[in-house]
Amino acid sequence: MSSVEAGSEQSPIGDPSDTAWHPGDAVIDRLSAAAAPDTIAIVGSAAGEVPTVQPPIQKAPHNRSTTWIVTSAVLMIVAIAVGALWYNDNAQLSARVTNLSSELMATNSNLASTNSELASTQSSLAAARLEAANPTVTTWNSCGGSCDIGPMAWRAGGVPDTFTYHLAFTSNVEVTYGFIELQQYVKFATCDRSQFYMLKPAISKTVGCLARSGVVLRPPYYGGGRAQNVDFHQGEGCASWIMVMFPTYANQTARVHPNVSVTYRPASKPTC
Repeated sequence: MSSVEAGSEQSPIGDPSDTAWHPGDAVIDRLSAAAAPDTIAIVGSAAGEVPTVQPPIQKAPHNRSTTWIVTSAVLMIVAIAVGALWYNDNAQLSARVTNLSSELMATNSNLASTNSELASTQSSLAAARLEAANPTVTTWNSCGGSCDIGPMAWRAGGVPDTFTYHLAFTSNVEVTYGFIELQQYVKFATCDRSQFYMLKPAISKTVGCLARSGVVLRPPYYGGGRAQNVDFHQGEGCASWIMVMFPTYANQTARVHPNVSVTYRPASKPTC
């Protein structure tokens, strides 16, 4: 131990000659102090100054709750944005589906209309083909729209071979018609009315002559009235048929309005 002489002043910070410490060592870089927060900082700038001891610098504690709040807010914003985009896309998709449904309904309606028109066209085409294969023409026009048939008279017309005969007429009085073959027509035309009498005198003897000719006394061979519409098919395979018509009652004159036509329809076998 060294002695201290009286009157000498001892440095409060030790012997400067002590190699363990130097005044310049008191200046410590604050950055170094910050790097080591748990160390005590000694500050001194000049020789002989008493170093000041500062407490260690403490780092602020990390706030984890703030991080979670920020993260949650970001996630919520992202979710809202995604939801808005999804809603917008869904609305556009719904509108598109509605438009497509309307277009589909309109297309189905147009298709139904087109199918209906096609069916109508096909029906008309089938009728035209049938008409072309079996044409119908008007005949027996000698009356010029109407004819008068007296009490003892009749009208006769031939039924063409391979045709269906359509007899239609109207009259102011009752008229009898008959379809008879050639040999029957000879008997009818040469009938002697003086050789018989009618059970009903009001009935014309021409009716009696038709019955005596051998006519089949049932439709479509035989009938009568003020209006008739009869289809006779026996001429489709036979050329020997004749149609006759006259007033049913004696002493009457019939004004007949005929509408006679024929349709080409050959029979598959003879009908005589």
